Amino acid sequence: MEKLGSNIIESFTQRHPVLNAKINGFTQIPNRFLLRDDITIYEKMVWVILKKYKMRNAKCWPAEDTIAANVPCGITSVKKALNGLECKGLLIKSRDKQHRSNTYEIRI
Repeated sequence: MEKLGSNIIESFTQRHPVLNAKINGFTQIPNRFLLRDDITIYEKMVWVILKKYKMRNAKCWPAEDTIAANVPCGITSVKKALNGLECKGLLIKSRDKQHRSNTYEIRI
């Protein structure tokens, strides 16, 4: 007998193979972040995806199209959300010579 939802997970991992390793884990999101009313839904979702990708030092470097595929939304919405998060002090965006995409440091 199949587990309930196994078809959904299998379909998801086929569409997003990059996330296959992360599908069984979890990401903790602070309630004080979720309950903020000054953050748009796109900003919240982008922040959650960045939190999922972060390393031990709170930094990550997914490309904007990767973030857009994970949210899901368009790249323009991702750029607006990243700028909004940076203006609100929840994110520090920088350019690193080591990585081709931007480096994001998550704050909360």
